[in-house]
Amino acid sequence: MRKKIKSNLPIILIIILACVVYIWGLWNEGLGNLYYAAGVFSMGQNFHAFFYNSIDSIGFISIDKPPLGLWIQVLFTKILGFNGIALLLPQALAGVLSVYFIYKIMIKRFGKRVGIVSALVLTLTPIYVAVSRNNTIDSILILMLILASEQAIKAAQKSSIKHLIYAGIFIGLGFNVKMLQAYMIVPAVYLTYLVFSKEKIIKKLISCTVSVLVLLVISLSWIMAVDLTPPENRPYVGSSTTNSALELTMGFNGLGRLIGVNYLKRSSLNDSSNVIPPKTNVQNRDMNNRPNVNSLPDTNSRRNINNPSNLKNRPDEKNNQHSNNRSGGEAGTPSIFRLYNSKNAGQISWFLLPVFIVCIFYLYLFFNKKIKDMSQNITTFYFISCFIPMYIYFSFSPGLVHRYYLAMLSFPISALIGIGVYFLKQQQKIFIPIIFAVTAILQLYIQSLYKNWLNWVVPCLIVIFIAVLVLIFIDMKRNDNKFIINYLFVLLIIPAIWSFTPIIYGNNERIPIAGPELVNQKDSSNNYVNLSNLIDFLKENKGDTDYLVAAPSAMNLGAKLILESKEPVMILGGFKGNDNPITVEDFKNLINKNVIEYALVPTSNNLDRNRNETINSSIIEWIRLNGVNLDNELKSRNGKIDGMSLYKLK
Repeated sequence: MRKKIKSNLPIILIIILACVVYIWGLWNEGLGNLYYAAGVFSMGQNFHAFFYNSIDSIGFISIDKPPLGLWIQVLFTKILGFNGIALLLPQALAGVLSVYFIYKIMIKRFGKRVGIVSALVLTLTPIYVAVSRNNTIDSILILMLILASEQAIKAAQKSSIKHLIYAGIFIGLGFNVKMLQAYMIVPAVYLTYLVFSKEKIIKKLISCTVSVLVLLVISLSWIMAVDLTPPENRPYVGSSTTNSALELTMGFNGLGRLIGVNYLKRSSLNDSSNVIPPKTNVQNRDMNNRPNVNSLPDTNSRRNINNPSNLKNRPDEKNNQHSNNRSGGEAGTPSIFRLYNSKNAGQISWFLLPVFIVCIFYLYLFFNKKIKDMSQNITTFYFISCFIPMYIYFSFSPGLVHRYYLAMLSFPISALIGIGVYFLKQQQKIFIPIIFAVTAILQLYIQSLYKNWLNWVVPCLIVIFIAVLVLIFIDMKRNDNKFIINYLFVLLIIPAIWSFTPIIYGNNERIPIAGPELVNQKDSSNNYVNLSNLIDFLKENKGDTDYLVAAPSAMNLGAKLILESKEPVMILGGFKGNDNPITVEDFKNLINKNVIEYALVPTSNNLDRNRNETINSSIIEWIRLNGVNLDNELKSRNGKIDGMSLYKLK
């Protein structure tokens, strides 16, 4: 037992490190992204909301993602109670498991040293740390894709349709976490099988076809269940234009991410009366069948969701709502050097150049048939086939790209860095000082992009890198190669510093990132909006209506109202107000049926200023023209919210 522990001590220590950087301090992170948190909160109240991924517990409109990752969070809240730890822990544990499984993939084909290198690089990839400490579910997706990778490599090694089907299953599950993002590894899976499987070409094609069919069945299972349900019996599909989960997949979460957000402009700027929306299940809802609010979390508990420290949104949401009209979204202008701009470089690019060197070197070895071990050949080919399409997409896509999507690159990069270390040690030791020097210079350049933050790091690392380079040359001259590879671990110093920033400064809850942008975000905690007096007023006057209040969008107070009030809130415009789930006439019918009595809408000036972002403008204008303004009454109770007005609808 002692020998086994000693032999596995390196990976044990790496797993402990992963637990520290992914889990430590999660109790200070609040509820994470409030949009997803509100959905999980509501989904935990009844099966209808749970299955259809509704952001409210009655089922007016759904979250714009598939449900699997959120279902896992709901399960954790049932075990641990509804609190920040329960929401964030699933992603942190997925991150730890990913580190372990990338180690297992590499150790089987290249040995323990490569497994350790790959696991350590993944552990200390800054953007991967950030997503593993957040409830945006990307780390769950990446875990599914790493599991699919193991099965894909096995399938090619063994010419096994069984393992190819398993790969399709894991990709299908990943699709039900973040839709088409899971398909980024599909070309690598089937190309690797077609190139390396020993079956005849016809049998290869049959095997791939069967696997793809399984993949599609699992991928589309929830989508088809939603789309085949009559619209009046389920929530409107958030961020879709036709109330279709399939259209959401191909549109907002497909073409919108791939070719640009102009797709999302759709009919949004038209009056909502020009859109023919399907009915929602709210219109035919049994008024006596409401969620039991007494079963919701106690606001006086340790994880009080009314506590500003738990609901703070750092940094200021307004500063982080990057314009959807800008090409490339948050990641910047598309180009071959996009991943080296100041927005992206510190998140993912510390080892990008060595990965390109590995790719070029592998092509030389592959075409000259110098790799004798077939499992190593397959594994390297597979991860290069994963990396190249991802790099092309993240470098050149004009669509909506958030920086935390770059976490997808973390596992092929970590695998290829481990493989590169193996090839250097086995065949090309002469290149070690060259690659070390080039990588060190590039890392110093990346760090220099972030001025006025840890200015002492660059001069200190210059000294360290020069000293290590001298030691490498000395060992090579002595022909002492025992420790040369170990010097490469020095290149993890700067990524490690970045990886600890979400712990030290707190993660960006809505758009997770690492690095210096987190330093000053705590100043925005003063932007917290106190909703308690408003909620007290609404609860006192709510009567027997289904919804506490209507809100213009989830990000415009809707999600916060759900979390703080413990009541269903009607989100009129979905995530950011871009949805048209009902017409004015439908809304009036809901008022007449006693489903809704109060609405919170932007003030007149605020509405005019944001008209292009508020698609339900016709409903909001109708509310302002026909409702009774209660701002004066709210002011007397200190419940007035700046920029918003409360209206009684009947």
